[in-house]
Formats: sequence, C-alpha cells, structure tokens
Amino acid sequence: MNIKKIFSFRKKYYILNYNELKNGDIILTCNKTAAGKIVMQATKSKFSHAAIYFDQSIIESTGNGVFSCNPQRILMKSPQKFCVLRSKQELDETEINKIRLFVREKIGTPYSCLEAVKTQLPNLFPKIQTGRRLQFCSRFVAQAYAAIGIKIVKNPDYCSPADILHSDKLTIIENIVYPASEDEIKFAKSKNPVTEHLKHFNYWIVKVRKIAQKEGKKIITENDLFPFLTEFPEYDSKIFSCIKKSGYAEDYKIECKNNPYRFDTELFLKKYLPAQDLQEILLLELKKENEVIPRYGINYLQTLLMISGYGNLKTFCLYSNMYLELLKISKRKIEVLYEVAMETNPELQEIIMDQLELLTVLTDDNLQNEYDLNELSDFMYNYYSGC
Repeated sequence: MNIKKIFSFRKKYYILNYNELKNGDIILTCNKTAAGKIVMQATKSKFSHAAIYFDQSIIESTGNGVFSCNPQRILMKSPQKFCVLRSKQELDETEINKIRLFVREKIGTPYSCLEAVKTQLPNLFPKIQTGRRLQFCSRFVAQAYAAIGIKIVKNPDYCSPADILHSDKLTIIENIVYPASEDEIKFAKSKNPVTEHLKHFNYWIVKVRKIAQKEGKKIITENDLFPFLTEFPEYDSKIFSCIKKSGYAEDYKIECKNNPYRFDTELFLKKYLPAQDLQEILLLELKKENEVIPRYGINYLQTLLMISGYGNLKTFCLYSNMYLELLKISKRKIEVLYEVAMETNPELQEIIMDQLELLTVLTDDNLQNEYDLNELSDFMYNYYSGC
C-alpha cells in the first residue's frame, strides 16, 4: 500500500497570510450557509461576507453581532474564496485611528437580517424600521470607511460584498493566501476562546437590553450601558448580577491559561530559541500589546472617572477591575519581553521600557491620588491617535 499516496488525498485548506495584512484591509469570503448562498445568488457574486482587518484581528458583523476573530482561524478550501482589498488612497495615521475607533465602538452591535435583505429588496417591509445603528457585514465595512469620508460604495447603509468588490476606491491585493500547514489547520479547528467570550457577552447583553426597554431606552452596544446606568442607577445591582453570572468579566483569565509562555521568561525563551528570529518575534509581541494597551488604559481611566462622578455603582467597579486586570496582564507580558531583550537583544530594551513605564503608572495603587485622571486620559487618547 502506498501510504504517501493516501495522505495526498487529504483535503487542502487555505489561510490568509496575516503578516501581510494592513490595518483597514477589507476581507471578502465565501461561505455555503443558506444566507451566504442567497447573498451570492442575489448579487451574482462568489463572495457572501465582508469584514475588516485591524490590530491582528478581523472584525465582522455576523449573526452573533459585531465581534472580532483571529485571522488564523479562517480556513477556506480554495484560495479563490478569499479576496483582500486595500484602499487606493494611502490612509494616514489619523484616518486609521478614526476607523479603529469606529469599529471598536460597534463591538457588540446586533446583526440585522432584515436590514441586510433590504440591500437587495429595498421595497420589502417598507413600514418596518429597524434603524441604521444595527449592522450587517457589508454595511459595517462601508460605514467604517465613510467615517473618514471615503465612500467605497454608493450607499454605505445598504450595500453588498459585491458592491465592495467592484469599488473604484479599492484595489485587490494578490498572493496573500497560501496552503495551510497541518499545525495551522489544527489551531484553526481547535477550541476558540473568542466563541466563549461571545457567548458570555450575549448572555448578559440580551438581559440588559430587556431591562432598558422597560424604560423606553435602547442598548445597542456595550458603550450604551454606561449612560443608561447614570440615568437609571436603580438597575445597577440587577445589571451587575447579569454580567457577573455570565463570566464575561473574568474572560481575561483565559489567555494566562492558554499562553503561559507570554508570562514567563524561561518558557518564552524555551519556545522560541534557538532557531527563530527573536528580534522579529519581540517586535511582533510588542506590537500586539501596543494595540490593546490604549483601549484598556483609556477605558480604565474612564471607569474611574465615572465612579468618581456617579458613585461606586457595582457595575462601574466591575468594569474598572476588569480593565485593571487586563492592564496588569499586559504589564506582565511587557516585563517578559523586557527580560528576554535584556538577555538576547539589549537595543530593544529602551523601546520596551516606554510601554513598561506607562503600564507601571496605570496599574499603580496610588494612581488617583498622584495623577489628574482627565488629563491622563486626554494624554493617552491624543498620543495614541497620532495628534
């Protein structure tokens, strides 16, 4: 029996070369779900889904709402089922940050099947208004670009993946897909912690939306929760219990369990030495942290300001603690990078030290006594938005 020939029959999968992706890139994909087939048939296109790449994540609007996923977990059986598009106009840092702010603010926004259907059948259900704050995949991507004044389609509120594909504002990026290795396939098909996080989020947000409806209010995204609580603090205990019970506020512990090498210098060196380019790995790991530290830091400072202004509502304190723990996790990872650089690449230490000093300030127990939180929050926002 020719064993090698048998292995040659194994199904091939293809994966994106995420190292070649740039912030703001648009990814079109094809899936054979019932909804996907309808989209492709209605638009006469081979693509049924659109998403946008940012900070090592693909952010998309699916049936579960707007959430991020790891590009390393997206497999296709043919390279033709991927298409990566990039703006013909080179985006500057300010534009990139405006798109980043838009997509991050939309995290958790519900998906609207009806709004998606209206893209192709605008006269269907004319009396039913669901609102343009709800999302579907191509609207989400087109609105992100509209936020910086670039209309990649005629109508960003109602468009399809096919409309995006044929945009004269975008160019196709070639040779960005390759055959996935066995290890990459194994990882892509392994248990996904983001799925658990999404499950926990949906558990509490559905309940909180019902609470808000009783007062004639709408909670679309997580950001809507805080102004609601400032207006209706009497719901604090109930909302706190929903979030606490879901496990959402403790999902930060997953990374410590899944990636212990990022928190231990010896394990880090053992994983990457001696064969790999350690400088490139250190820079990549530092880049990952640089992309989440501003979000965690600004959100942490904002929750402290809300506690200062509106009292110790349990929900505000829960969020404050969650962001503090996320900052502490980032600090430990940066410490590991610094220790590794000290042993292997001293010239990187100074670059890493800048982030370590900022995280030391943010996680200091005396932060509120030693710093003006408004000024520190403004400084971080302006510094990281390139102003």
